[in-house]
Amino acid sequence: STAIYQVEPEQEAIVERFGRVINADEPAQPGAHFKAPWPVDRVFRVPGRRVRELAVGNRTRDATVPMIWTRQHGTDEAFVSGDNNFFYPYLVIHYRVGDAYDFRYSVAEPDRVLEDVALQSLTAISAERGFYSVALDERAVLGERVGQQVQADLDTIGAGIEIVDVLVKDIHPPRDVARSFEGVVAAMQDHQTLINQSHSYRNQKIPEARSSAVRQLTEAHAYVAENKTRSEGEAARFSMQR
Repeated sequence: STAIYQVEPEQEAIVERFGRVINADEPAQPGAHFKAPWPVDRVFRVPGRRVRELAVGNRTRDATVPMIWTRQHGTDEAFVSGDNNFFYPYLVIHYRVGDAYDFRYSVAEPDRVLEDVALQSLTAISAERGFYSVALDERAVLGERVGQQVQADLDTIGAGIEIVDVLVKDIHPPRDVARSFEGVVAAMQDHQTLINQSHSYRNQKIPEARSSAVRQLTEAHAYVAENKTRSEGEAARFSMQR
């Protein structure tokens, strides 16, 4: 009965014979397989291509609670931005096993290593940017840079983990001063709204001015041509009367 083992979908399996890997070329794929009975062969299953997720920075306690700056909705692990503001990031890393052998043998706790590397990268990258740029304008940039840095560090240590993407769910200031930050954000939004309105006004008036200029120039040419023709006709009529 121990000679048959099953690999579930989205899993891969490594088989050891007295502690030595016997399928080093390729892990066993989903389905039924044969091996030597226990204790000769042992099977170790890894998640394979299944995408998993890891919360980094802070974790929400209840996914149904709105992530409002003035309410507590998760853990309070503070980070420092480049302009010396405390903030609380909520990131989710989606990842999967890139190399089953590295995942099994290179590091003792791959998930713990991923969390430590991600926290280190998030701390370093956040310190390069101001709070408002990270919270408002550069969330996607932050997630992309964290993902790239984490993947590079994991490849260096050979963790066998592949980063799929990094989602920045929220970035908010400390709750005690959240309303003040919201006021600043509202002012920045009003400022941007006024800029957009001025651009819209400019984009509307410039074509109108150009159209008016072309119309006036056309009318001027027509006036010149009309008066020139009239003058030439009167001159010819005067010459004929002589």
